[in-house]
Amino acid sequence: MLCMVLFAQAQSSPLYTLQFGPDYNSKSVSSYADTWNATCDGFTWTIKNFNNNKNGWNYVKCGSKNNASIAYIETQASIPELIDSVNVFIDKTSFPTSVEYVKLIVATDEKFTNVIDEIEKDIKETVKHTINFVISTPAENCYYQLAFSNAKKTNGNIQLSKVEYYGQVAAGTVAAPVITLGANNTVTIAQEEGADIYYTLDGTEPTAASTKYTAAFTISGKTTVKAVAIKDGKSSSVTTKNLLPNTVANITEFVELANPDVTTVTGSMIALYQNGRNLYVRDAENEESYLLIYNSNDVEGIAGQYTNGDIIAGATGSFKSQAGLPEMIPSSLGAKTAGTAIAPVELSLEEIGSDMLNWYVKVSDVNITAASAANNYDITDGSREMVMYNSFYNSQYYDAVEVPEGEGFTVTGFVSVYNNTMQLIPVLIEGGKVMETVATPVFNPESGAELKAGEKITITTETEGAEIRYTTDGTEPTAESTLYTEEGIEFTEDVTIKAIAVKEGMLDSDVATASYTLYIEGSAKATFDFTKAGNAASLTTAELTPSKETNEANNLSPVTFTNGIVTFNINKGEEGTADPRWWTETSDNDIRAYKSNTMTVSLTEPGYYIKEISFTQISGSTSWAGTITTSPEGTWTGKTWTAAVDKKATEVTMTFGAASRIATVNVMYVQDTEAIEGIDADNSNAPVEYYNLQGIRVNADNMPAGIYIRRQGTAVSKVLVK
Repeated sequence: MLCMVLFAQAQSSPLYTLQFGPDYNSKSVSSYADTWNATCDGFTWTIKNFNNNKNGWNYVKCGSKNNASIAYIETQASIPELIDSVNVFIDKTSFPTSVEYVKLIVATDEKFTNVIDEIEKDIKETVKHTINFVISTPAENCYYQLAFSNAKKTNGNIQLSKVEYYGQVAAGTVAAPVITLGANNTVTIAQEEGADIYYTLDGTEPTAASTKYTAAFTISGKTTVKAVAIKDGKSSSVTTKNLLPNTVANITEFVELANPDVTTVTGSMIALYQNGRNLYVRDAENEESYLLIYNSNDVEGIAGQYTNGDIIAGATGSFKSQAGLPEMIPSSLGAKTAGTAIAPVELSLEEIGSDMLNWYVKVSDVNITAASAANNYDITDGSREMVMYNSFYNSQYYDAVEVPEGEGFTVTGFVSVYNNTMQLIPVLIEGGKVMETVATPVFNPESGAELKAGEKITITTETEGAEIRYTTDGTEPTAESTLYTEEGIEFTEDVTIKAIAVKEGMLDSDVATASYTLYIEGSAKATFDFTKAGNAASLTTAELTPSKETNEANNLSPVTFTNGIVTFNINKGEEGTADPRWWTETSDNDIRAYKSNTMTVSLTEPGYYIKEISFTQISGSTSWAGTITTSPEGTWTGKTWTAAVDKKATEVTMTFGAASRIATVNVMYVQDTEAIEGIDADNSNAPVEYYNLQGIRVNADNMPAGIYIRRQGTAVSKVLVK
């Protein structure tokens, strides 16, 4: 039986607050499946299945890519006061359908077996909001659990920043004081019953011998305030608040404080450069204090308002470290007045230090070459090599900055950093000599050809005097790779060759790639290409008219495609599994096979058997099943299935063990000479058909120069059209 007690007046401020972020006592977590603790106001909670990005977020997220899950926030000890309501602050503008509910459970034991109240809320709303739970029967010394149900496999379903516990203090006890940080770093401490309040600022526990609170005071740095209320010789529980100033004088103090909560910089700033959401500023009084104001929330009245020299009367926003670069996420900026334009600081690359983040600089006589990563460049001025990253490449969001490759340029930009790597963000590139690029190598025969052992592969470039370097091990070629000679490359086995052309004083060519396979006597290939609408639509009688823009897709359950004597069929297989699907648009695309989907490749004419089935994927579409069960069994090498030596299947069925994305299906079939041994077939009256090396039938009256497969009845041969 629960003991009911009289209530004191309900508090207007929470009795306990669980706040997330780097300034609160939370463990560093990077997983959605960990159990960890968080401590605020001297009280500890147990957190299960929430990620805080190594304590770098001002919130936590839950969900799992691997399975449906329930995330929990539980009080580690019982709360002595009578909690009558709990507020949960959700900081996400929309919720996926995979979020099922949020539930508050109140129990008298830590294992939550003796439940006295259970309240469930549906949070499938489309607004940023607070969920309020009202407890029907408040009781002392209870445990509280918040359960967040994630019904599907998705990370980051719920973004949660704070939980507040409101309640009443039982009669005869002393209510704990409430510590509040107001404007201009002013701290107030209040207690409802007029009790004496004592506090400390050095982390020690307050007593009647500590400083007595008589009036509001201000803080100037990170401060831990602890307070206790004493009345008639009785003491309340201790309230603890870790406070950061919300008002600073200048950019330097803002960066040093690194307050993720809204902070006001009272000192003036000078605008240096604005492009899209990026506004770079400098402190008006300190020529060595710079800041990037990044308007990620698209606050009205900031975009496109500032030019070099404009004076801004202070700013309000929160601090964010973006991969090591200090930023302000603004909520408002002060009034703007015209000023004098500021010139960049002229430095050499060697003079740029890690203490110069967001500095506005100019570097002369810079050589620029493109790096392997998109929008990254290697730059040097003879004193140092450095990375340059073009933040303003996307013309949809920015006034695009064009970056040439060459030597002797003058680069104006901002010093940046990304995960401990110093960078320069260019905003203006002048002068210099743009270097020409060597012509890309050309292979003969073209990539995809089937060759006999001993045939030669030649590589040429239109740039006179350029060397060609190549690799055959899959690595990217460099100026130090194997030198190509006029003798050509002798073909011996399946190979992929990558080549570049290089010449002193010019930029290296793009990499050219060609793949060749060993020709098998009597073999032919059929290719099913799903990267473009016309290719797939021409191989089936089914209507295929999807539009990626409207997220429509064809269900291929089942759909049969035909190319020559080869058919390819795919369907969902087991009942209850997802249908295989196919999208297309003007750019390359693919089909999706899901777990338990089946694929059947068949030959429609006798005298042949399937030797090999291979799959390709388009760039970025890397999902692939770890296991694919085949009947009959064969050997898998990467994404290629090869028939067993003693098996001559005319039909192969594959069952996918997980989701897979497929751009093309390539089927090699071979003439079964044993099956027709002793039969003198008369092919003289049989029709003649021609196929290209991708297995597509072509018109014999209009064939461009190249190598083709000729089939007449049971006779198959390779021909060269000049």
